[in-house]
This record gives sequence, C-alpha cells and structure tokens, in this order.
Amino acid sequence: EKAATLFRKASELDPADYQSIIQLENCLRSLGRKDEARQASEQAVHVIERHIQHEPGDARAFYLGGGAALLLGDRNRALDWTARALAIDPEETAVLYNTACTYTHLGETDRALDLLEKAIRNGFGYKEWLEHDPDFDPIREQPRFQALLQSMSSKRTESNP
Repeated sequence: EKAATLFRKASELDPADYQSIIQLENCLRSLGRKDEARQASEQAVHVIERHIQHEPGDARAFYLGGGAALLLGDRNRALDWTARALAIDPEETAVLYNTACTYTHLGETDRALDLLEKAIRNGFGYKEWLEHDPDFDPIREQPRFQALLQSMSSKRTESNP
C-alpha cells in the first residue's frame, strides 16, 4: 500500500515519467485493485505514446508500454511495442527478460522461452527473481522453463530486470 502511495505521488510530481505509473499499476494489481490498476495502465499508455514521439529509441518505454497495452487487452499494440523494444536493443538482458514476460502473457510460450534463454546467455543471473516472478506463472511448470532455472544454479551475474 505504501509503495502504491509513493508511486502515485511520484507520477503526480512528474506526469511525464512513465516508469512511476507502470510501478503504480504493478502495485495496484498485486493489491487486487483491478479498476485502479487498469486506470494506471491507461495513463501509462498515454504517457508512453507521448514519450516515444520524442524518444523513439527508448526500448524500456516500448517494453513497459507493451505490457501495459496487453493488460488493457490491446494485443496488437502489445505485439508491436514489444517487437520494437527488441529491435532497438536485441541483446540487452532487461529487454529480453521483460519482453519474455509479455510473450508469456500473449500465450507465445516458445518465443518467451527463447528470449529467457538468450537473456541468461547474455548475463541475466537472478534465479530467485525468475523463480518468483508472477509473469511466468503460466509457463512455470514447462520442462523448458524448469531446465532454464536448473541451468542458472551455478550462474550469478549483475544484471537484473
């Protein structure tokens, strides 16, 4: 609750900051406040639309926006923005990890797992994060996902999502 309050305040202080709105949405969703989370997603998409007009090379805006669009049921925009994030920075672990989240929710399991494998090859090493990220609940029991977790048992790097 406190995090939601702080992210709301941050987004009010800087209405052009898409990241605080996305984090607000995450908090509200985890608190079960679906209507408020949807409103935050709508706001985030509008802020990101404006942002990418001036910063078309911001991969983070595209992958976070793709996730927000998906939560709003806009599959086409989610696919487009996710693909654009990957086109901008196809080797960055945060891009790979977060686009894998979106592809998981789009039901594109193989694509999501391909991206996770690449993220791990490129240095993503937060096994605990991956083990507990609810975005991967739909594929958590997949043998390929389990193999990825197993492959991380001896790896540890400095990258995070």
